[in-house]
Amino acid sequence: TAWHPENFLTALADSILEQNQYSDFYATAWYGIYDILENKLICSNAGHPSPYLMRGTQISKIQDEPGVPLGLLSTKDVGAYVVKEFNLETGDRMII
Repeated sequence: TAWHPENFLTALADSILEQNQYSDFYATAWYGIYDILENKLICSNAGHPSPYLMRGTQISKIQDEPGVPLGLLSTKDVGAYVVKEFNLETGDRMII
């Protein structure tokens, strides 16, 4: 599960919701895995502000798909989190 950000966040969201059904507790999270061999970022977002990519002098917002915060709603009702892949270049930086 840990190697699949969308599955990890889905399991975590369901666990938090189950443990806190009668409270208003929730959290946001952004989970990414960087593949150093492919220079690829695989990520999933659970209601967290989208990260920014700094490439040279250009700054742009990562076009991920923020899902609902962890523990706020059941993923059975709103669906699982979405995984996105981005290619990175040498020297790229991210602000998360």
